[in-house]
Amino acid sequence: MEKRKPTVLWDEIPFTEDQKTFVLDTINYAAQVFALFVKLANEHQSTSYKYLHKFGYIPAKTLSPDLPTALLQSTAQQALAWVKSWNSNHTTQQWQYREQKKHNSFP
Repeated sequence: MEKRKPTVLWDEIPFTEDQKTFVLDTINYAAQVFALFVKLANEHQSTSYKYLHKFGYIPAKTLSPDLPTALLQSTAQQALAWVKSWNSNHTTQQWQYREQKKHNSFP
């Protein structure tokens, strides 16, 4: 089976270098927030955003100060949804997952 190549928009959309840097930085910040909330869900064994928000918001904002709050919250909610999905699909391996997704993909 061949490895799938990621879709690259750089060739199709005329981004300037500053815009490319901004987009890549935003994706990296969001990936860090995703990993942080997956780690918190694992530590507290909870997928409740309301509960984990008090533990993760300040560290997430410190990790990624330039990330807009709405994107931070959305990324955190996606991370917790991913954990919840993992736990329901892997009933014998609940709470036994890694912090990062395969291929460094963004949710």
